[in-house]
Amino acid sequence: MEHPLWRRIEEKAESGDVSYFKNLNPILYPFYVLTGKMRHYIIKEVKKPLEKAITSGKTFSQVMKTLAIVIKRIPAITPQNRMCKKTALVERMERRFTKYNRGRPDMFEAAFKLFRFEIEHDGFYQGVYDFWMEQQILMVLTGEWPSRFENIPFPDLWDEPRPYGGKYTIVSAIQRNREKIIELLGDEWQYLKEGNYESYTANNLR
Repeated sequence: MEHPLWRRIEEKAESGDVSYFKNLNPILYPFYVLTGKMRHYIIKEVKKPLEKAITSGKTFSQVMKTLAIVIKRIPAITPQNRMCKKTALVERMERRFTKYNRGRPDMFEAAFKLFRFEIEHDGFYQGVYDFWMEQQILMVLTGEWPSRFENIPFPDLWDEPRPYGGKYTIVSAIQRNREKIIELLGDEWQYLKEGNYESYTANNLR
């Protein structure tokens, strides 16, 4: 089945043969995002407007309006066209989040769609996300990253089964047992017992 974006891509293409889009195998979609006319389309019609809105938008409303428009220009990542395992895992987390969340659902849906799209096709953004997550894990193990407060997000916008937050979180459980966990990690990670994220720089960077 031809994706509705293919026609738009053909119309936007300035020159050259774009007929290969018509018979595109969905499982190869991430490769086409990074090459040929589709790459130019994604840069011009998706990434540049979004970057401009984020960096120069005067209000949150302006940024969100741009996000809503841009999101409609990218195809959804589905089980049939995705290749990255992490995209599927993010989707599983998103389903749980959506089940609990009642605050600004349209905004979060758009943001998650863009996030999964970037994770799926762009190794740079996937690497950046992984790095950020790794740093949070380090801070959890040093004990510096606080767990969310009990009953946060507030129940009027959140349907997670109670009790939740605080001592009931995995972050709290890890921190209560962090020294045992650090022991299992081996000598390389013993500096985490110092409870100082910045000590990594002193101990490991030259």
